[in-house]
Amino acid sequence: MFNTHKTLLINFATQNAKNFPRIPSQADIFCFKVTTSFISTTLRNKLQQYTPPPPPPPPQGSNTNPIKFTTRKQKMPIAPIVGRLRRTLIMDLSVALGLSTAMGYLFWYGYHIRAIRNRDAYYAMLERARVQNS
Repeated sequence: MFNTHKTLLINFATQNAKNFPRIPSQADIFCFKVTTSFISTTLRNKLQQYTPPPPPPPPQGSNTNPIKFTTRKQKMPIAPIVGRLRRTLIMDLSVALGLSTAMGYLFWYGYHIRAIRNRDAYYAMLERARVQNS
């Protein structure tokens, strides 16, 4: 039995030479033997203690359809979305009013006031020219 383990270890070491750069010693072979015998004993005990699970029970009655029909309301896996329309409406109105107010101010102070000042300056210049010519 010891020779079998020694042969297995040497074959394994020669196949994987990069993992075993040195020749296995007697201590390596003994550790391998103890480990393999422990693993084989453990597996043998587990296999002896193993009992397969019982088969599932056969379906009862003539209805073998897996779909269940119930009359009571079933609980939903995800809660329904409540108040989504109201929140969306409030958000849309807030954004619309805010942007329209900002654009109104931009038009009024950015374009309209400047245009009125230019128009008034033009008419004031015409009025001065008319007064000087008369």
